[in-house]
Order: sequence, then structure tokens, then C-alpha cells
Amino acid sequence: MSIINEELKNLIENKNSIKVVSSQDRNGEINSAPKGSLQISADNELTYVEVLESSKSYSNAVYSIWFDKKVSVLVIGEDKESFLIHGRIKKILTCGREYEEYYRKYQETKGFDIAAVVKIKAEDVLDLNLAKGIERQKKEHPFFSHYDSLAVNSRLKRGDHHEKEFFKNNTGICFIVYFIGIINGMRYYGQRCRERD
Repeated sequence: MSIINEELKNLIENKNSIKVVSSQDRNGEINSAPKGSLQISADNELTYVEVLESSKSYSNAVYSIWFDKKVSVLVIGEDKESFLIHGRIKKILTCGREYEEYYRKYQETKGFDIAAVVKIKAEDVLDLNLAKGIERQKKEHPFFSHYDSLAVNSRLKRGDHHEKEFFKNNTGICFIVYFIGIINGMRYYGQRCRERD
């Protein structure tokens, strides 16, 4: 079963959507290239056309399939909805029926040849909507909360404007903030000591 739902599929196949494929070379350098040809194939794989054999994105695609490296696909719609898809390149077609279909299409519509058809198997999808991201962080990483903000918000909700009352009624939060400060100080001191060594 494909992890790409109908909403994302429609977004990908919309010609006005921005689609960018990012891959890495053998030195770990990232290359990002717009791929307007990206669509969902009949076998539910992300499929796009490489036109130039000499392009960085094509050489990275070959490297990715040889060494099983992940690639990412960023899709941004007209209404600024956006998704990040991670996956692996499963096939690079340079001949065969499917390749010939793309080859003829490009010959007829654009007037030039293509180098290859690249097929990506999606492994996970991340909705980049900010509100959903905030909710996801609260659920998956509750300790990423800013404790100073929690303290201030707690104080404002009660209408408490007296410092003594605030610290008296929020000793738990104040202790956590104090403790985090100590930990960060120790980490900084340890780092400085290692730098001197």
C-alpha cells in the first residue's frame, strides 16, 4: 500500500506545484533540482525524467541507487501547502516500454531526447504545515517546550504580578529552569576543557 494519499497525489500531479528533488553525491554534498516532470506512476512510485546525462542530479541518482542512499522530494502547492517525502531510488530506466513512452512524449511535446526515467519508492511523508508541526512536536517531543515561556504563561493566566508570589507558586517550574541552566553550564565548561586539551 502506498503512503502517498490522494491529497498529496493530486498536489504532485498539479502542473502548478513546485517539485524539487534533493540527492547527495559521494562526498555528501547535497544537490537540489526542480523536477516539473515528477508524477505518480501506475505502480505508485514517484517518477521523473532526467534530460541530461551530464547533470549533477543524474549522476547523484546513479550514486544513490548504487549505494542505497536516500533522496528527498519537496512538493509545494499553489496554496503554500507543502510536503517532504523521503525515499530511495529503485529504478533508473534507460530502455524498455515505459522509458519509450516518456521518450516519445518528450520528442513530440518538447522536441528533445531524454537520458533516463527515475523511479523513487517513498518511505515516509512529512506534512510541513506549521500548525501541524507544532502539534506534532508537543506530542512527540514534550521536553522541547520552553520552560521560561511556560513560567511566564502560567503567571499571566493567574494575573500574578508579584515576584515573590510567582516564585512561591511556581517552584517546580523555577527549579526546572534553574536545573537546565546548571546542565548547560556544565556542558559549556566541559566543552571548553576538551578544547584546551
